[in-house]
Amino acid sequence: MSLGFSSRENEKSSNLEQLCLEHHRRLDTTFAHPVLTGDPAPEKVKRVQILSSYVSNITAVWTLPSHTQCLQGIQVCLSPRDGNQTNCTIQSSHAHAALTFTELTPCSHYIVNVTTISSSGEYSEAVTASAVSAPSITRVNNPRAFATSSSSIQLDWEAPTEGTECLKEYSVCQKIVNTPSNDCINHAVDLETTLNYTDVEICTNYSFILGARGERGEGASTTVWAIISCHLVSMKQLSDVRRSAMKPTGRPRTARTAYMFEAVGTAVTRSPQAMTPGNVSSLETLSVGPSVLATWTPPSYRPQCVVHYEICWGSSPDDQNCTIQENNVTMFDITELTPCGEYIVGVRALGKPDNSSQVNTTAIAAPKPARSLTFSFANATSIVAEWEAPIDQSDCIDYYQACLVVAGKTVCVNQTRDITTAYIPDLRSCTSYAVNVTAWTDGARSSILSEQVNTTAAGSTVPPSPC
Repeated sequence: MSLGFSSRENEKSSNLEQLCLEHHRRLDTTFAHPVLTGDPAPEKVKRVQILSSYVSNITAVWTLPSHTQCLQGIQVCLSPRDGNQTNCTIQSSHAHAALTFTELTPCSHYIVNVTTISSSGEYSEAVTASAVSAPSITRVNNPRAFATSSSSIQLDWEAPTEGTECLKEYSVCQKIVNTPSNDCINHAVDLETTLNYTDVEICTNYSFILGARGERGEGASTTVWAIISCHLVSMKQLSDVRRSAMKPTGRPRTARTAYMFEAVGTAVTRSPQAMTPGNVSSLETLSVGPSVLATWTPPSYRPQCVVHYEICWGSSPDDQNCTIQENNVTMFDITELTPCGEYIVGVRALGKPDNSSQVNTTAIAAPKPARSLTFSFANATSIVAEWEAPIDQSDCIDYYQACLVVAGKTVCVNQTRDITTAYIPDLRSCTSYAVNVTAWTDGARSSILSEQVNTTAAGSTVPPSPC
């Protein structure tokens, strides 16, 4: 029995060797000039990845080649990035394709090399991956940005909860919101987690992007915002007193309160100074149909101080309706107006606490539209359109405009307010046209009255031949 078992084992080993020789022969045929001496190098692993890393250990995983039965084992080496190989181990090709290195130098950079070893002792090309014995870093804690005076903002934060063992520095980027440029600095970990920004602009929204950077790179960032109010608070102005002569009042400091000081000497009180935005510009109106569209341009002076816009309209300055729009909206559609009525339209910028002056313009509401558009005549080359004036609006209208539209092209005929017909010649036979009639007064256009009309076939028959 023992002899029979040994024979089967020898036969199995011989078959495996034959299979590996055949695999090596196939590898040789992939070269233009096959290597005839020695065994070819085995297939290398397909990739190496770092599954996890902590302060003192690293776990690497890899993907084995397709013919592991021809391998004697896998060699895995770990070496410092700036040194020689220091730690190698060989494990079976049938083992789990992973290895954890322990007792490493914290916060250090390493290179992991994985090499396959053939049954004949040949080594494959090494596949490498970089690793760091450091945990990942979480976000900074409790970031805050707040105004400490009329021209300064304080930013502070706390260290991340996890990953601080290998924390190197903080990255802080400051910018004005909705502008492309960033002002970034690196902040050392041995300094206080506080920064003061001076000479900032009033009424300007600032964003601060905070990140913690370790040996493995930067963790997730956090953004906070701060804006200095559009008015200056009352404050004591110290006169002829050195800062060293000041003493704290004992008032507790909070997240949004700076230290206040009393001077040993005379203090002068300064009243609030309003940061009022400038006036809007380019106020224009467009009267179409039953509404007037008002548009304007934001103030060029202190536009950041605009909180809202106020739009008012009425037949006189003493009889107006008003509405409020957000500071990013520069148009408003005024509806429910009396046709042909004349209105005063005004817009002003609202700030804190003061507002700009109101900029006014006049607008004429459009007349009512024409009525009952018909065609009293239509042949192969011309039509006659007829309509009725709007009720109680004939004196308001300056003129009518009848436009014929086909294939994207428009031809118009203007008629005085006393004429409610239009003859349009030079048309194509058997063609469908849209005819639009509008009433105009002092730049204001009514809603469109539209109907479709078809020209007839060419010829002199009476009645005309159909198309």
